[in-house]
Amino acid sequence: MIKTFTLGYNTPFSIAARLRAMGEYAKGHTAIDLGFPILSDNPSIGDVEKNKYLTSEAILKYCFTYHAQYMRVPNKGVSQNWSTAFRELQVGLDDVLVGIEPDEVCDNYDWIPKVGEIMEADKKMAVVSLNTDGHQSMIENGQLKHTVEYIAGHKVYVIHGLSNWAMIAVSGRFLHRCEGMPVPKGYSVYGHIESACYPHIIDGGYRWCILADHFCQHIETSKLYREYKTDVTSGEFTERKQITFDKWLELKKATQ
Repeated sequence: MIKTFTLGYNTPFSIAARLRAMGEYAKGHTAIDLGFPILSDNPSIGDVEKNKYLTSEAILKYCFTYHAQYMRVPNKGVSQNWSTAFRELQVGLDDVLVGIEPDEVCDNYDWIPKVGEIMEADKKMAVVSLNTDGHQSMIENGQLKHTVEYIAGHKVYVIHGLSNWAMIAVSGRFLHRCEGMPVPKGYSVYGHIESACYPHIIDGGYRWCILADHFCQHIETSKLYREYKTDVTSGEFTERKQITFDKWLELKKATQ
């Protein structure tokens, strides 16, 4: 079974936009409210708690509108939140967990059943990522070592090595082997999830691929959240700089 979910980063509007675009695929989808204080593109830092309440209220309303399921959990970090989804959605060995990102846009969602078919046909496929213009350029220029395969009738690029991912589907078997989503060393809150998963892919005899003909595009829905992501992932940041968005907002407010 394919189980889809969205981690509630960014604005409620961006979550609603993905639910609307998913169409019939939104039914049974789970939107996970992480208590993010981003009601609009430029939220007031002084109204963090108020914005958390209003954001939750908006996400719940959109779930009702688009027949999706609503879940509220504390934000513990990207990998930890994936692990929460893995547990709460009761992902089995033969299931596929698909993350629909609020800041990734694609033309349609017909790729959702395709990733399930690929993983059903290849039990050692740990991750299927959507394609991007950047990945396609690297593939065409020979910068990304790969093999072209057709699995369950779908063209994929099986990648030999580590690269960043776009929107992804993750095998239930792989998640059970790892007991959830691996947490990147030094980046326990945000960033580098691929580097945490890749050793487990290799050690378990798994592999990962890009779904060749289905593209997504990253968009920025909040300038403030973009600033946060850059701040906690760029430069010589140590683990202590991997703080939550709430804490970052508090520190930013104190310096203003």
